[in-house]
Amino acid sequence: MMPNLSVIWSAIAPALGNHLWQSTVCLIVAGLLTLTLRRNHARARYGLWLAASIKFLIPFSLLMMLGSHLASRSAELRSRPAAGFFFAMEEVSQPFTPPAQGIPAAAHSTTSLNLVHLLPPILAAMWFGGFVIVLFVWCARWRRISAAMREAVPLREGREVEAMRRVERRGGVRKPIELLLSPASLEPGIFGIIKPVLVWPKGISERLEDAHLDAILAHEVWHVRRRDNLAAAMHMVVEAIFWFHPLVWWLGARLVDERGRACDEGVLELGSEPQVYAESILHVCKYYVEPPLVCIAGVSGSNLKERMERIMNYRVPRKLDFWKKLMLVTVGTVLCAVVMTANNQFRDQFDGKLAEGWQWIDPLGNSTMSLDARRGFLRITVTGYHDLWPANHNYNAPRLMREVSGDFTIETEMAGPS
Repeated sequence: MMPNLSVIWSAIAPALGNHLWQSTVCLIVAGLLTLTLRRNHARARYGLWLAASIKFLIPFSLLMMLGSHLASRSAELRSRPAAGFFFAMEEVSQPFTPPAQGIPAAAHSTTSLNLVHLLPPILAAMWFGGFVIVLFVWCARWRRISAAMREAVPLREGREVEAMRRVERRGGVRKPIELLLSPASLEPGIFGIIKPVLVWPKGISERLEDAHLDAILAHEVWHVRRRDNLAAAMHMVVEAIFWFHPLVWWLGARLVDERGRACDEGVLELGSEPQVYAESILHVCKYYVEPPLVCIAGVSGSNLKERMERIMNYRVPRKLDFWKKLMLVTVGTVLCAVVMTANNQFRDQFDGKLAEGWQWIDPLGNSTMSLDARRGFLRITVTGYHDLWPANHNYNAPRLMREVSGDFTIETEMAGPS
């Protein structure tokens, strides 16, 4: 069991390290881009943070596989200087991929081997323990929400329903949002992804004027329009899998902050007065607690003082101009292009000559290598008996080698006496 786990670990560890490195770099790039958009709409910054979160679920290897099917280059193109650029990009994007070894290294000591064999199960146990703890915390919070949902009753008519339908028309929501009246001390919040419903705490309407009620409902309508619960649930998966990555939790805080800002901007754009909207949020925070899960989109949000100042000093955010749109498109295009083409640099058709990087090794000096007249054929003539067997440390077989990194595919046909 232990050796098998060690073999699995040696196979997935470089890929996992590369994936975490690539995702972290994408997160940093997204953060730098948000700095250039700090005066623009919050939904633009939120989109960048969300893309960085989704990147944790999508390895670059999938894009590289796609690129290998979409792009096909000749061997000459790979020998041009541009190939060096792609090689450098692959080295940067995959720093944990071990280089190919011509001759296996000497055997490690018994102590080193024992440590190597113990490391995979220890790390696997630590990750699984953290994964279970995260799920346990979420399940405990879900139980509270589930209890409130079981006690809630549909709200079919009344002041709240009329206000909701009015706000839906102003916000462009065609499908009516169902209201559930709950006795639990939870703030108003949207629950559900496929069929979202608004959980409305009992007794809050008596403390709100019509303008306050409209502002709170408008905030929740914007959560539905933006599908914030779906995005939040996706990031919860990221947090569960990559709980050990501190930037993942920091990214979650950025998502909550920017989604709140985006809804605030939407409410004010619909015509609510900043003072009235700020008062409505303060009323909710005074009588009700925050939602226990990040994927329950409520009105209270984060950092109340800073949020009140931002609402009271509200200025219409700038729209993305041509140059900022061009910047975002360029960064995304370059990133995808580099990833999808970087794995094509080592393809060699053996079309008349070998590409740079190949090395012919003939330890006994009794074999030859030559390119066949036919395209794609390589002729190796071997005399006598040779071996590449690690057990007896006999590596005297002739071989044509080159260093590669990342995933690769070899297609061969052999002819001649075995």
